[in-house]
Amino acid sequence: SGPGLDGYLAAALGSMNLGSRVRLELHGGVRQDSGLLSAEENETIDWYGTLLDVFIGRSIYFNLSYDVTSGGDESNDQGYAAFSWRF
Repeated sequence: SGPGLDGYLAAALGSMNLGSRVRLELHGGVRQDSGLLSAEENETIDWYGTLLDVFIGRSIYFNLSYDVTSGGDESNDQGYAAFSWRF
């Protein structure tokens, strides 16, 4: 068995089409854990980011995303881009 854990998690996401071939998404959230080892040790982690999908023609797809995470032992920014061809 381990120490007791309590906390909460909240997340939100919104997206919209920008025309027939482009979609934009915004997302984020927060997580708080308490009671890991003692009542004084609380950890809060939050994140937010965006995602852009673009369909180019019938078989070409472009994806771009960026996420930021901070709090606790985590602190990072992550970017991702993909270009794919479906045959």
